[in-house]
Amino acid sequence: MMVDCHDKNGKLVASMLFYSLPDLVFIAGSRMMCEDRKRELHLLLYAAALGCARPKNVVYASDDKEVSEDMAGRFILLGRGYGMSAIPIIHPSMLFFLRRVGREYDFLISGPELSKILENLKAFFGSSLDPFISDLSKTIAVALIQLPLSPDSGEHLHEIQDAAVALSISAEEIGPMIEMLKTDYILHRKDIIPEYL
Repeated sequence: MMVDCHDKNGKLVASMLFYSLPDLVFIAGSRMMCEDRKRELHLLLYAAALGCARPKNVVYASDDKEVSEDMAGRFILLGRGYGMSAIPIIHPSMLFFLRRVGREYDFLISGPELSKILENLKAFFGSSLDPFISDLSKTIAVALIQLPLSPDSGEHLHEIQDAAVALSISAEEIGPMIEMLKTDYILHRKDIIPEYL
């Protein structure tokens, strides 16, 4: 399904593509065609998608694992805006994020429940998820990785760093990004929410 947002002149300013599966919405991507109000537009499209599908779970996967301001902005949007946590699987090329609607602050999930959610994603990622599904189905519980939730932008830096470390991103990669964010995001109040998901 596609959700679009147009301005008062009818020009397309934002769009989100998502798939509605039984009890699950998979966000395939979204794009903002404007420089300002990116966060508000992402949230508007997300709310429209959830209002339409009314899922128990929402999943988003990113194939961009590069440590950058864009990654930091994505973590803030997915955590504080979308109510998601990161799934701690070490996939060679993907990061996976999950929202359990109504259970956003419960960071423990049973292995079989998580493996069932990932099983639904095989329609998009094929057999690359098989090793993770097999391991998780035998695991009693999995601790989801908390993304930034604080309303305080200064606290976001600490939360971004914690999430990155939990996702096995090395401290050497994170350090320069955090220093850059202190200047751009905290001091100059740069909008680091990405145009694309």
